[in-house]
Amino acid sequence: MTDGMDCSLNTSSPQPAPASVPNESGNRRNGTPPAPKIPPIILTKVKNPNETLNKINTLTGENTVGKLNGTNLKLFPTIDAHRSIQRHIAENKIEAHTYELPGNKL
Repeated sequence: MTDGMDCSLNTSSPQPAPASVPNESGNRRNGTPPAPKIPPIILTKVKNPNETLNKINTLTGENTVGKLNGTNLKLFPTIDAHRSIQRHIAENKIEAHTYELPGNKL
């Protein structure tokens, strides 16, 4: 029964599977929540970045990644290290900042 419509099957190459897209709850298809984004900590006016990074690593007990930009040292810590570093910054009145919103500060 044909009514003038083309009923042939498309035999071209298959389409790639769609990329992982968050569902309603924000989780990925496999059901695991995305890793939390930890904002970097920027230490300003750092005179000796190697020594500073070594002190941070000793303080946290972890190997924190740092990137030097002029006299600013940008740290990329884990969640626990982030808390320790922020506490150390506050206690020692070190010039630093993060990109966190005020309501999200640790």
